[in-house]
Amino acid sequence: MSDIKAYTNKKGDKLYKFRIYVGFVDGKSKYVNRAGFKTKTEVKKAYQEVKFAAYQGEYRQESNLDVSLRTFGDLYDFWFEQYKNTVRGSSYYVIKKGLDKNVYPYLKNKQLKNITLIDCQNLFNKLLKTNPGNYVILSIYTKKILQYAVTLKLIPENPMNNVIKPREKKTYGSNNYYSKEELKTFLAYSKKEKFHVYVLFRLLAYSGMRIGELLALKVADIDFNTSQISITKTISSDADSRFELHKPKTTTGNRIISVDPDTINLVSTLIKDKKKDDFIFRFYGCSKPYSPRTVALWKNKIIKKANLRKISLHGFRHTYTSLLFESGVNIKKIQKQLGHSKVEMTLNVYTHLSRNNNDIGSKFDNYLNN
Repeated sequence: MSDIKAYTNKKGDKLYKFRIYVGFVDGKSKYVNRAGFKTKTEVKKAYQEVKFAAYQGEYRQESNLDVSLRTFGDLYDFWFEQYKNTVRGSSYYVIKKGLDKNVYPYLKNKQLKNITLIDCQNLFNKLLKTNPGNYVILSIYTKKILQYAVTLKLIPENPMNNVIKPREKKTYGSNNYYSKEELKTFLAYSKKEKFHVYVLFRLLAYSGMRIGELLALKVADIDFNTSQISITKTISSDADSRFELHKPKTTTGNRIISVDPDTINLVSTLIKDKKKDDFIFRFYGCSKPYSPRTVALWKNKIIKKANLRKISLHGFRHTYTSLLFESGVNIKKIQKQLGHSKVEMTLNVYTHLSRNNNDIGSKFDNYLNN
């Protein structure tokens, strides 16, 4: 709960407080502030009580709140003003960019009170055809925006609620990983690039880190004696390429991982002139780390030269996991290395990646008879 903060009072006691948005009242955004809680349990309980009260409408006016919010376009702009304060800049940019292109033009001039289920069903069908890979997330956020109109009592119900959706098929991002041979080819070609490019992709491929975790690494995060890396932060960038550092999304994302000594030695060579607080992978002559977009450009350039099929930067994490499974590493160790909160996540997301399951019967037979 990012709304909850710890602080120290004048006596030196550690206490907790929170600030939560509860609605639009008297023409203004209203927040509730509470402080003085001695434990996390107390502050979380109070936070949830206020959140529930807000959901029940205790802080709202009883009539339509703002006559200026007449069209979907009006509501859209107002909703995004609130939303941008609740997420990272990069998340805000990605979601808004998708909705700006695919949803806003279709609904922007429609009066809120006149948006019907048919309008929403037609929009959904359009998204299904034109954005088969993103229609679900676009529909979810369209529904959220219209639900905000319900919360503000601008419309009695959400017209997106009863849209008929196709049966969902379980997909995993087809072939977004490399085989052992493909990875070797990629790294061989990356070695022909500048040294820092090769080291970056070598570390990405040999660690299983997310790209945001890798780009957030500083020299002090590497233990060169034990070949271990402390992952305590991740990085994101917004539409203007401004970077932000964050804690990992989950407590298990905050972890120590092991990497082979050869890779660590390459990193050691790369950072020989850097200070402990410097980013390992940063632009020359400044303190700014590389952005995921810059790394993606390098990746695509190498893929083209090597005549390999395209995978995403996250595909190297998939590749790492697939090869760990193939090499026989224990599933719990893989879970810890990846920073998954549950072992089921590691199994459900990644076991489909291995192409070498067709010899399971032979392995079982050999095990019993040898």
